[in-house]
Amino acid sequence: MDKNLPIGISSFEEIRTYNYYYVDKTHFIKKLCDQGSYYFLSRPRRFGKSLFLDTIKCALEGKRELFHGLFLQNHWDGDTQFSTIQFSFDTTFKNSSDLEDFIKSLQDYWAEFYNIKLSLQNIGFRNIQLIENIYK
Repeated sequence: MDKNLPIGISSFEEIRTYNYYYVDKTHFIKKLCDQGSYYFLSRPRRFGKSLFLDTIKCALEGKRELFHGLFLQNHWDGDTQFSTIQFSFDTTFKNSSDLEDFIKSLQDYWAEFYNIKLSLQNIGFRNIQLIENIYK
């Protein structure tokens, strides 16, 4: 079967499910998780940041079937699953108020997804409340 290039596709699951070409960078996921720290991923536009984050999300959610033939297939405990949230800022904002409203809507989405009630107004504290409640 011929493979296509995944131009504009940032979904790891879609790339693996529909047999697009994929350069295995999953060893970086293992390295990031083993070293355990905070990371800031900075690369130019169109360099795979969203795809890499989506790949991490799939690994943490235990989607083992997607990693067949890749580094993580034999170097990752796919039985352990972690809840994930993803904030994608794929838009522009006219002012800080619009940005804050957007972040709150993302927080509300994930709170509803995990059946959590957010009672705080400050977006930083709402993130803490969201993450702590998902962890519980």
